[in-house]
Amino acid sequence: MILRDYWTALECGARGRGLRAASVPAEILIARLRYGLGPRMYSLYRLWRKPVSQWGEYLVDRRKNRLLRPLFSSEQLGYLDDKVEFCRRCISAGLPTVPVLGVITGGDGETAAGVERIASPAALSALVAGNPHGLFLKPRDAAHGIGGFSILPGGRDLDCGGRRLSPAGAFEDCRSRAAKHGGLLVVEPRVRPARAMMPIMSPHGLGTIRAVTRYDGRQARVLAACLRIPVGKNDADNFKHGASGNLVAGIDLASGRLLRTYGSTDRNWPRIVEVDRHPDTGGVFAGFQVPRWRELLDVVERAQLAFAGLTTVGWDVAITDDGPVLIEGNPASDADLLQVALDRGLRSVLLVGFEPAVRR
Repeated sequence: MILRDYWTALECGARGRGLRAASVPAEILIARLRYGLGPRMYSLYRLWRKPVSQWGEYLVDRRKNRLLRPLFSSEQLGYLDDKVEFCRRCISAGLPTVPVLGVITGGDGETAAGVERIASPAALSALVAGNPHGLFLKPRDAAHGIGGFSILPGGRDLDCGGRRLSPAGAFEDCRSRAAKHGGLLVVEPRVRPARAMMPIMSPHGLGTIRAVTRYDGRQARVLAACLRIPVGKNDADNFKHGASGNLVAGIDLASGRLLRTYGSTDRNWPRIVEVDRHPDTGGVFAGFQVPRWRELLDVVERAQLAFAGLTTVGWDVAITDDGPVLIEGNPASDADLLQVALDRGLRSVLLVGFEPAVRR
């Protein structure tokens, strides 16, 4: 497995380089031994296209030791990791967010205080009928889009995560999924992108903006941002190093216009390429203006101030016809995602002031 990874990275780095391909084995070893960037990261960031002097700017954001999480207390992390608590705090602070309609449990034990438990197929069907765009369900502590799926109206049956099921079948499917993901699913109305975003969005999924903010003791400011773009029938917009088939684009903070857009040609290995148009709609990415950009900046800056004690947060924000809506906050900025989107390392941007407390 390890040898295959190194061979694949070697193949990626050598392609089209002629005689210069002879330097690729040394590059891969330097990236790994000096900068902690393994063969997959070498391919993800296309390090062969960048001077070695820039490699130290790339952050390693491992899932098991996510960047910046060690800086926060368990109470502070709970504000963000718990989707029910996140919703409550946003509402109390007057921030636009997605309401929690209820929860579905995988058993008879766990529930969420103050939140309605959806306990029957009839109750689930009534919620679907009352929300014209359907519902979106996710684990209470979901991250990276894992475990999220939509339920759409479909006559007598329901479209549950891409499968047509009776209301009873959909309800049991939800209970089964809840049991696999911590025992509880949070039920929200399915959010749709603003019409102005649809030229570069899949007709099915919701693309969100990841905007990282920091509070320096005086004011909140936005450090970096990118747009995650769903493709095909993907419910979630997570990028997963290109394995999801989705795309990611950097955003110019000053203007809110898209920079370059990237995706992978391979679901099993990050073979990152630039993408000019959305594969579903044909919409052109370059220079696309994100609508209501100044509003979005204002929302995430206010959110940073409202979540007291959190010095930095990676916000996921949807642009809807009613304006920006906070989907969730993340104590880790997901440097991998941002570094692909902006095509550069972000150590000096994201970790300024944090270096003594964060290990590589």
